[in-house]
Amino acid sequence: ELLTGEKDGLLQLPTDKVLLSDPVFRPLVDKYAADEDAFFADYAEAHLKLSELG
Repeated sequence: ELLTGEKDGLLQLPTDKVLLSDPVFRPLVDKYAADEDAFFADYAEAHLKLSELG
């Protein structure tokens, strides 16, 4: 949705939009746009780490 901008009512913050032009984050945007399972797997791992750190 961030890539296509086709979802009505979707709030796109400037911080969201800059992900598309950033050379470090753009590959991650593309990866997660193409593979939702990869996004949720990585998110779950990061969330667990943050939860354990308090």
